[in-house]
Amino acid sequence: MGKGRSYMNSYADGYMRGKVVKEVGALLDHILVEEITTPTIIKLEFGPSYDTIRELRQQDTSKSFETIRQFCYIIGYYLYQEIEAVENYKKYVRERESKLTMLYEMKERYKKIYGMQAVVVLNLMHKGKDLLAFMK
Repeated sequence: MGKGRSYMNSYADGYMRGKVVKEVGALLDHILVEEITTPTIIKLEFGPSYDTIRELRQQDTSKSFETIRQFCYIIGYYLYQEIEAVENYKKYVRERESKLTMLYEMKERYKKIYGMQAVVVLNLMHKGKDLLAFMK
């Protein structure tokens, strides 16, 4: 077993993963509650199982960093799509300004959780890259 591998199973790694999972799980839950997307659409487009989505929403700290990284793309993709739709009047919303405010807050929370990874994902989306094809 290599040196890096033993670190990945350390208390520090588990603690860090637990903190990140709680934040990602709460954000994912908010996205699903606000009906920005559904678990079925996530599964069809990106592939994680319903169990993975459910466990992440429930903030199951056993989720791996690979799963957390995968959800960086998933969350960024749906947030960007929703913001674009509301900003460009492609989606009807009764309270447009309050919806945009909520979406911008979610975007900032997303950037706070994922940092540079979030910036890269949002830039790819802004440049018109097909994130679904990009991930395959």
